[in-house]
Amino acid sequence: MRGKLLLDTFFILLSQLYANQQIMKIFFALLLLLIWTVEMMACGNGNFNLFLQNDKGISYCIPTHEVDSVTVVRLGSKKMLRIYSPGDRGAYQAFITSADSMMIRQDSASLLEYAAYKEGDDWAPALEMALMYHRVVYVPEGEYSCSQVNIPTGKTLRGSGEKTVFVPMSLGLFRVDGSKGKGTAVAEDVADYSNLLEMTDVSDLNVGDEIMIQSQRNCMLKEGVEGINYDADWVLGRTANTSVFYGEFDKIVSMNGQLIETAGRRIFPSYFKDDSREPELPSDGYVARQATTVYKMAFAKNVLLTDFAIKGTSQCCRPILLKYADSCRVNNVHYTSSVLACNEQSAYSLTVIRVMYSKNTVISNCHSTLEEQALRQLESLERNWDNFSCYNVFKIESSHGCGFEDCSSDGATHAFNIIKSNSKESICSAGCFIRRCSASHNIWSGMNVTQGCWNNEVSGCTVTASGQGITSFARLSVIANNVVSTDMPFATHYIYTHVSSQSNGRNVYWGGTAGIMLAEGYSGGQGEKRTLVAGNVVSGFYTGISIRDGYESKNTFETGLIDITGNAVDGCFNGVGIYRNGYNESPVYLDVMISGNRFVRAGNIASYGNTYTPTPVFVPTGVTGVVSRDNIQEGF
Repeated sequence: MRGKLLLDTFFILLSQLYANQQIMKIFFALLLLLIWTVEMMACGNGNFNLFLQNDKGISYCIPTHEVDSVTVVRLGSKKMLRIYSPGDRGAYQAFITSADSMMIRQDSASLLEYAAYKEGDDWAPALEMALMYHRVVYVPEGEYSCSQVNIPTGKTLRGSGEKTVFVPMSLGLFRVDGSKGKGTAVAEDVADYSNLLEMTDVSDLNVGDEIMIQSQRNCMLKEGVEGINYDADWVLGRTANTSVFYGEFDKIVSMNGQLIETAGRRIFPSYFKDDSREPELPSDGYVARQATTVYKMAFAKNVLLTDFAIKGTSQCCRPILLKYADSCRVNNVHYTSSVLACNEQSAYSLTVIRVMYSKNTVISNCHSTLEEQALRQLESLERNWDNFSCYNVFKIESSHGCGFEDCSSDGATHAFNIIKSNSKESICSAGCFIRRCSASHNIWSGMNVTQGCWNNEVSGCTVTASGQGITSFARLSVIANNVVSTDMPFATHYIYTHVSSQSNGRNVYWGGTAGIMLAEGYSGGQGEKRTLVAGNVVSGFYTGISIRDGYESKNTFETGLIDITGNAVDGCFNGVGIYRNGYNESPVYLDVMISGNRFVRAGNIASYGNTYTPTPVFVPTGVTGVVSRDNIQEGF
């Protein structure tokens, strides 16, 4: 009853105010003044850090914990205020005029405010100037021709989505660069898996320094005597003329004289004080290191590139490069091109995003699309070694804990790659991942993990229209819950898709196109840990899941330690196939478990050369240790 009386009184007051408009204006002015005063007090008491009042008297007060960055964008006579939350979402947005009053953080700016620094059509000088003075630079909708720009540590470059378009004017567009120091050798062998290193010189090192530790041991060699010149469990590949050294990142937590203690223990073994236990290099093309070396690192940290598009040009072959980066992100970047790009040698080449010698850096929601003209040109290239990896669109190289999430590629040789470097500077890639990504129209493979890598993951991905869907040449991979299909014919015939070819003077059955392929002998497990292929859906390939030797004499399987479980393989000639090259003639025990899978044969398919018949599990002569149980098979 009391509430009704108050409501009636309020409406009577409003009607009287309406009858006298002058009194009404005064009433609302006082009400707005009261609201403004309360909010200003709130902004001033430390609970808020942003206050805005526009020319209509509407005020905003944003809590400090909800604000990450503030950007003001000029739009003619008005401005647009964008306030971003810590999760990089646009939490608040308002249009304001020049008469509006604001109190905002001074670390954010629009690129348009620095337009006077352009050089002709090149926005790079303007962007560099804006980044010099502001933590966050916002680039509004529009097309911006731009030569290469180095993005400093701690900075954010943010567009307005796909309508913010950069057009590269040089080989590169954006670089994020840290640096690596000169390096100091260890004075004594490092105990395997220890966190202590005795140094020859610590004059350049301090507690808190971040470091890279690089071994003298090439993980691609298996020459000499086991236990002295190599550890069989830790050989990570045997590709000819390839040098990849064990290496990892860490941080110094204490120092005692020449002895330093690191936050973590060594991942890899064989960090020695000299190269006296290294085998003789087998041939030209390998490089050697004399001792384990510790490098002081100055990582580029907490860089964010987000919400823009790149229009591909023929001269830009590496749009985004991150090197010596830590905890950086590239998010929601869209690359499209109607032309193929070329490198300095005028050869076709493209890596849209490349991460090198970095850690904890994630590429998310980034997309590369070759338009029809460029895609046809790429697919018309001769299927030879020179064109094998020219369009490795997304690439993580010699890095730890880095990965791709929710990205896509349409048109590539290899779309997503976790690789090693092949140089004296190289280290293994470890603990990297490709998650929930999609790849189509891949000449060679959609997802690729090379030799010289360890303990990596490919999961939740989709690959279509490729001769090989997912390929791993690396130790201790997890390949799980992917969907892989192809429309390529069983007669497809080029490297790694051969059904049969000559090897060491012998006619060898290779198994044709493959949905998931563990290749070149060292993509199995390690010790008590096993490579896992689980929960995948594979269709349309000659062989659904393939374990096969490489083309070289040393790239052969000598052990397996592989679990293939819970996969659905449909419309393939072979469900699982194990294939040996012409150099692999000795009996071998592989330790492969094939269980709980479903194999459905492709219909109306003639056997190859009237020699082989479709089979759910193909095991060649001389291979033992392959267990197949609890599988369902149809049509075989």
